[in-house]
Amino acid sequence: MNSKEIAAMIGKRVWLRKVGYQLIYWTTLREWYIKNGLKRYRGSATGEPAVLDAGCGLGQHLYYCAQAHPEARVLGLEQDPQQVEDLAHFLQAERLPHARVECTDLTTWNCQDAYDVVLCGSVLEHIREDLVVLKKLAAALKPGGHLLLYVPSAERRVLPWLERRMQDDLRRSGKKYPHEHVRYYAPQELSVKVRSVGLQIVEQRITYGRWGRWAYDAVTSVQVCRFFKWIFPFYLFFVHPWVLVMMWMDTRSKNRTGNGLWMVACKPI
Repeated sequence: MNSKEIAAMIGKRVWLRKVGYQLIYWTTLREWYIKNGLKRYRGSATGEPAVLDAGCGLGQHLYYCAQAHPEARVLGLEQDPQQVEDLAHFLQAERLPHARVECTDLTTWNCQDAYDVVLCGSVLEHIREDLVVLKKLAAALKPGGHLLLYVPSAERRVLPWLERRMQDDLRRSGKKYPHEHVRYYAPQELSVKVRSVGLQIVEQRITYGRWGRWAYDAVTSVQVCRFFKWIFPFYLFFVHPWVLVMMWMDTRSKNRTGNGLWMVACKPI
């Protein structure tokens, strides 16, 4: 299921959205990198910090920032009107008046020197005009603010049958990349683009290395299985604890190659 399908299933059910957020965190390695980054860079601002989640999707990062920073001004931007409506309902139900969500296209949105932290997680790979978006996000940062980026750099599989299935799906769909991606990012390519919009790179990590890919394939194998309902309890208790260990090892490893890229950039003062 993609994020839109998950959002449609959750709808306006508050309890189900909270459960969904937890499941996403405990089964998706990139969430560990993003949440850890938000923890480390949230204290960079003084006074009342302002946080932007550009392309907030289901809103799990927006929700985390709103809960962790009751003193902050938190904004989420999302292009899908239904997701915006459902997320706005959720934030209201959770009594988080300092957090809000707007329906907008990142390629046309404009803001200047307004945010201490801007997160753009798993978004740029879906946008053809990615450099346009990067320029707008850089402009939205206050001097000294941080841009937190997460993008995929490949889709390498460890399990051969999953690789074959992915290639078969791509051939049937006629698409070049899976998951509605329009590109992948090599570390050097993203570095050049980020520097071209006037930002300085302060952190860069390759994610989903050897251990992360094994964890990813283990989770995916269960998700795509036709007997998911029957094997999921067995997987949850006997397999997923080992998956969590592999995810943890990925965050502690210095990966030379991998499927993802985490980057933090700063706007010069």
